[in-house]
Amino acid sequence: MAVADTSLLNKAESALNAKNYDEALAILTSLHQQYPKDVEVIYKTGLVYAYQNNLPKAIKCFDQAILLNPNHAKSYGNRGFALYLLESRTEAEADLRKAVELEPQNAKFHHNLGAFLTDENSPEACIELKKARELGYNDPNKFLEQKCK
Repeated sequence: MAVADTSLLNKAESALNAKNYDEALAILTSLHQQYPKDVEVIYKTGLVYAYQNNLPKAIKCFDQAILLNPNHAKSYGNRGFALYLLESRTEAEADLRKAVELEPQNAKFHHNLGAFLTDENSPEACIELKKARELGYNDPNKFLEQKCK
């Protein structure tokens, strides 16, 4: 399977980081036409849609990336977060847990699971938030201090 040009992928990521979503989407759409099964292209397209608050389209991209690579932790993590925002609680929790399972050293995944569990009033929330902190996550919302005393 062919892999997309990394320089163009990096350019799309730079545009995404600069909040130039139309530019990022144009690059990724072009790459997707050339490399329809490239998981990173599909995943990053999902990120663009998520940042544009088009969560249904983002979720479709993350679904497609997971179909192509069932171990793509970033797709599970971001699909889980999108589902959380859409209040699809059962599916969100399953995806957030899967992301942590696939990448147990990823601080952001632990934080997102902890934030979700905080909303669910689960005692497990503090465990996940503390793990995120141990792994170096800087908690801008101060969930740990507010919820886990």
